[in-house]
Amino acid sequence: MRRALALLVLASCTEKPAPAPASRDAALRSTVSAPTATSISSGPSTVPRPSVTVVASGGATPPVDGGGPGGACTRTWGPAELPFRGPATMSLRGDEIAVVYNVAGAPRTHAVAIPPLPPRGAAPVVPPRPTSFVSGAWPACAAGGAFTYCARGTTLLAYRRGPDGVPAAEGKKIVEVRGPTKLAATALGKDHAVAVFIDERTTTEGKTRQAFGVVDDGLPVRVSEDGSGATVVDVAPHRDGALILYVDARTSMTPIHARVARLDAGKPQLVLERDAVLAIGGSAERGLSGVLASTGKDAFALVPMPEGSSAFGLAIVKVGDPPKEDAPLAWSRYPNGLDPAPVAATTSGSPPRVLRARPLDATFNGPRVLELGHLDDAGNFRSDAILEPGTPMAEVAILADTRGSVWLLHGDATGTWLERRTCER
Repeated sequence: MRRALALLVLASCTEKPAPAPASRDAALRSTVSAPTATSISSGPSTVPRPSVTVVASGGATPPVDGGGPGGACTRTWGPAELPFRGPATMSLRGDEIAVVYNVAGAPRTHAVAIPPLPPRGAAPVVPPRPTSFVSGAWPACAAGGAFTYCARGTTLLAYRRGPDGVPAAEGKKIVEVRGPTKLAATALGKDHAVAVFIDERTTTEGKTRQAFGVVDDGLPVRVSEDGSGATVVDVAPHRDGALILYVDARTSMTPIHARVARLDAGKPQLVLERDAVLAIGGSAERGLSGVLASTGKDAFALVPMPEGSSAFGLAIVKVGDPPKEDAPLAWSRYPNGLDPAPVAATTSGSPPRVLRARPLDATFNGPRVLELGHLDDAGNFRSDAILEPGTPMAEVAILADTRGSVWLLHGDATGTWLERRTCER
């Protein structure tokens, strides 16, 4: 952890993207593919609560939450250690949470039944710790519609899911990617899915990482515009189509792009609407991340990045419908810089819920915490709870269930954990 240092220098939009994020991808992939032997107890944490006052963005002081009753978002289930090490994604499958992770390029699912909400004040249910663990690979598989997408080395595969939601044993090869990729997927209409990923191509500017999209198990199409690279991609449902986010990390600035994707008159072909540069941030950190938060009506792009030369925070921009260019950035500032700075957000339900890692305070090399919050109508981040210090947080994910709660997934090479929180607002 270090204080964020960034120099904002004007540059043309055709500048070659910085190569640093690719090395970050490789480092993280190596970490989760070869986990350490250290494990964490699945019971309540014994890490003492910090003695400092935590001041949240938005003017509130959230509770440093050990998981018991009380607070804006009460833990009602977990934390449960899961039987694998590595990143994962979550999706709803009837009355279950399907936690999908990548084992040698094939999707594996750990299902958790969604229990009824417990009585107010009841202690959270903590499942027993698994007796064995599987090593997951980076990146996590991505599930959307009737398909699950996984990377096996440099091969991107699409697995069709059956009526029971279980992916097929064999996947169809989509493309060979050049270099590390990132994956995201969502349903596209009633019967289709769209996945977005990053591939490296050689252009007149040299090797450039670009964003691509694919419908079901068809042929990929390029999403990023000529002259634009891509370091981060995400996709979320948007009316009768999907909204694609891609962030172009450069040495001097960070353009944040969005564009709407639809089906071509019901055919399994991707039609892309106008590319919009929502906003331009400063120079990017090596472990840049970015996600979409959506209620189904309003959408927001969230990108942790430096603000100016001496501050760091979560940059939030309202996307608009259609996506609006040069939109104002709202900042939720961190007490110090953080690289990488994982963040995840819900894409259903209102208000949008956000799970992010941030420094606990401004102390150099001090503790990091996971913070759960929500966005108000204007896109301002409002904090609801601080999870205990010492929580694994290299990868995070969040999902809203059908009973008014959110599920939080977080982990690193030492373990992957899942918990459920019920929020009062």
